Amino acid sequence: MKFMNSKDAALLMGVNVSTIKRWTDANLLPCYQTPGGHRKFTLAHINKFLKKNKNKIQKVNLFELKGLADKELIHHIEHVEFTKLIPTFFKAAIEADQNKISTIITGLYLKGVELENIYDNLVFPVMRSIGELWEKDKLTILEEHLASEVVRKAIYELGGSLSIEISDDAISAICFSIAGDEHELPLIMVKQILELNGIRTFNMGRSIPVKSIFDLLDKLNPQYLIISANYQSNKDEIIEEVYELINLIDNRKIKLFVGGSLSEMIKHTFEDKISIIDNMHGLMHKLNKV
Repeated sequence: MKFMNSKDAALLMGVNVSTIKRWTDANLLPCYQTPGGHRKFTLAHINKFLKKNKNKIQKVNLFELKGLADKELIHHIEHVEFTKLIPTFFKAAIEADQNKISTIITGLYLKGVELENIYDNLVFPVMRSIGELWEKDKLTILEEHLASEVVRKAIYELGGSLSIEISDDAISAICFSIAGDEHELPLIMVKQILELNGIRTFNMGRSIPVKSIFDLLDKLNPQYLIISANYQSNKDEIIEEVYELINLIDNRKIKLFVGGSLSEMIKHTFEDKISIIDNMHGLMHKLNKV
């Protein structure tokens, strides 16, 4: 978990330390306080403050982000120019430049861009392009794995910098990818976004057989089940797994969501028994309507 002290927060937000102290004392800027009275901040604390005080966003000093000294790149971040950021992000992934990947994502988040929009409009398009190049033999399997790994680590790093407290009575969700699907990145993103919205989320990981979820239903009592379905060599097995899952949650007040490239195929089979999600923004939109 990455914490900033008052000096770090002041440098990043373009103010002096006394202003940070005044904001926290007035309960405007959330923070953690150590037993010794020291203030500790996460990116989520700063993002929450900036959302409520949008006039302060222009003061955010992106040069204080580690490794971000490119004025042109900062301009693209500050103006949320995804079309300009995609090739830079793609190049950083191919070159395994995790530092640049992390700072681009963090910079956008500190400029008030919702996390689901960053993932939908930047991360997913880049990862899709990398996957397509691999399928066309324009990237080796090692190059594809390395690019995916540095992006995954950057997303993990961001999650460690968010540190959101979830209330004891929060509703909960379980997310996992269907058996045979080794894609983990969507699950990491789902957990981050849901927890930022106050939903306690249990990421059970990739390639999980439906039967193994059964005991968790009574133990965790989730309101939502979210499945990622991007790959399965035997598509009939996906249908069987989803059918079994629908039977498992029958008579339970659990909403089932399915996302990923295979979700439309699943939708045609199960119609109104599941809710299809096209992207992270769509997931939050549908959850807010439940």
